Amino acid sequence: MRIITGLYKGKHFEIPRTFKARPTTDFAKENLFNVLTNLIDFEECANVLDLFAGSGQLGLEALSRGAEKATFVDGAKDATAIISANAQKTHLYQKSNVLCMDWEQYIKSAAGRNSFDIVFLDVCKETSSLSYHFKKTSVRVLILWMVLQVSIKLIDSVGKNSNLYFR
Repeated sequence: MRIITGLYKGKHFEIPRTFKARPTTDFAKENLFNVLTNLIDFEECANVLDLFAGSGQLGLEALSRGAEKATFVDGAKDATAIISANAQKTHLYQKSNVLCMDWEQYIKSAAGRNSFDIVFLDVCKETSSLSYHFKKTSVRVLILWMVLQVSIKLIDSVGKNSNLYFR
């Protein structure tokens, strides 16, 4: 796994084989950010939220491309340890806020206090109550979940990577 472009282009970080989630592949991440780069100027993004952060790849990539700060939230202790290690290895730890907590708990605690320019929702399963919680909070968000879903379908339909899996 690596940072694709930006200030820390080419920085590699390891994901232990014992890590239960399968991180987003470099191929999928690169395609996602190619789409986003046409829509977003990352240097104008003050705050990024990487919810269900896993290895932290999406938030770290956004930081490398110029986002000011990223909050990483994951309910698994091993995931937040990996995110912290990856943020330190890529020299992005100062811009990172890594939290080990349930997503619902985080949304409730952030309501009215935090705002984000980009929110990455790279969930491993459907969470029907997710949109309800975002509507109920005052967090300003650009939800990129639909972009992820379109990217998965597009890549699968082209047949370049039929085993693509997003955590």
